[in-house]
Formats: sequence, structure tokens, C-alpha cells
Amino acid sequence: MKEQLDYKSLINITQEMVELVQGSTEHYGVYKNIHVNMSDLSEAGNRAVAGMPATTTAAAGASHWEACHDWMDAQHTLFQLANLCAAVSLLTPSSFRHHLLFLRCLLLISFLLFILWAGLFECMLDVLVWNCLFFAVDLVHIIILVYTNIPSRFNKSLLDLYDKKMKPLKVGRRDFAELCSHGNIIPLRKGIKYAMENVTPCGEKVSILLRGRLKVSHDGVFLHSVEPNEFVDSPEFDSIPLIGDSTEKYQVTITSSEDSLILSWCHTTLRSYLATNSFMWTVFTHLVGKDVSDKLYKIQMLTFCRIQL
Repeated sequence: MKEQLDYKSLINITQEMVELVQGSTEHYGVYKNIHVNMSDLSEAGNRAVAGMPATTTAAAGASHWEACHDWMDAQHTLFQLANLCAAVSLLTPSSFRHHLLFLRCLLLISFLLFILWAGLFECMLDVLVWNCLFFAVDLVHIIILVYTNIPSRFNKSLLDLYDKKMKPLKVGRRDFAELCSHGNIIPLRKGIKYAMENVTPCGEKVSILLRGRLKVSHDGVFLHSVEPNEFVDSPEFDSIPLIGDSTEKYQVTITSSEDSLILSWCHTTLRSYLATNSFMWTVFTHLVGKDVSDKLYKIQMLTFCRIQL
């Protein structure tokens, strides 16, 4: 009995092994078929790729890095004019007197054209906003340039003084107007004394004759006359200390020979202003020194003529 049972068990185990082997063989066949099919697809794909042109495969891999093939049409005329104005503004020569103002005006027109183009034809909000900002900034700059370049207006009686004395020394109209704003225009009737010998203290005023004529004398002796655009009392101004305090008196008498007009400054106020403007200080002291030299030359020539007589 025991041998029969072992024999039957052996037969059952053998049958199970046969069935397992058969099942494995079937699975292997399916796997083999799948593998063959995949190999066929791979070979077919390789053949398809091999048959494609090289430019097509390269384009498929680098389509995002190639240059544009479909170009847009030219933009509206406003866009072209805006760029033209910008280009012309950059070509403005610096030797042109108002080149900055001209450049800013052209840029302003350019920004305006960009605004019209972006807002009316292309509807591009970001371009519209940016150019509105540029337009506003440029407009403010133009206003500042116009304000700083407007010629200063001053009294007509001062115009001749500026043209003959200040302008040749490169003094701007604004600086001259500021200098004159610290003084006063005073009329002198004929026979009025501007200063009296040994009476009028020095260091109180300094003046320039704008119109008319003044006579300068000492002990009743005529020394010289003061003509328009000349200092009335440049020697007294040049002789006193910088602080303006002096006990000196005028050594001459200055009298108006005809109706005259003078520009007069308070000595202290003038010194305070010139201390804050080194350029005008240099110009003013130069004019005073030259005027003193001219007056000394006139006195010497008059003395020489009297000796000859």
C-alpha cells in the first residue's frame, strides 16, 4: 500500500510539472511574439526616420531657436514718423545754441506719435502707458529748459550798459538782472550834487551813470567828466576796506551837468551779493579797476594840457 501511494504521488507530481512546463512554454511564446512585434515597430521607426530629410529632423528639434519665417507687415505711418523724430533728435549737433531744447521737443513729438499709434491702431496698453510716462517727463524737462533760457527783461536804460560793459565779459542777462535788482535807478536833476568834497562819507554807495553827464571837481578845479556807462565813484569804492566801514570823505565834488540817471547800490548790500557770486565779483572788480585807470588817465591828460598852455 505504501508503495502504491508513493507511485500515485509521483504520477501526480509528474503531471503537475508537465502542465507547468506547458504553461511556461505558452507564456514564452506570447512574450516572444510581443518582443518580435516591438522589434518590428522599432525597425520600422528607424527606417522611417532614416528616410526623412536631415533639415526636417533638425527643425523638429530646434524649432524654438530658429529665426522668424513669417514677417509682419510694416507698421502704421505714425509708428514710422515717431521713430524718424527720435532719430533726428539724436542727430542734433551740440554746436546748435538751443540743441537741448530742440532735442527734447522732437522727442516729445515722437512720444506723442507712439501714444497715438499704440492707443488708436494697435491697442497696446503697456506701450501706451510707457510712452505717456515718457511724454510727461519730457514735457516737464522742456518747461524747465524754456524757463531757464527765457531772456531776462530789465529797464531799457540798462540795456546799453549791458551791451557795452557786461556782455563783452560773457555776463549772462540773468546775472546782470540779479546784480541790478540789488540797486536803484535814481534821477539827478541838473545842478544836483551827487557828492560833496570833505562832506559826503565814503563807503555808503557806488553808482554807474546810465544817462546824462556829471562833472568832477576839486577845490573848484575841474578834473574830468563822467560819461554814460562809467562809474561815478569808482576810486572811492576801490579805496575803502572790504568790510565797508570807513571814516574817509569824498575828496571831490560830483555835480550833474545835465539831467542824468544813475544806477546806485548800497555799498554793504552790493558787497554781500558779490561775496556769494565769485564770477560777478571778478567782473565787477575788473570794471572798477579799469574805470579808475581811465579816470587817472583823463586827469593826467588834463594836467598835461594845462602845463602845455
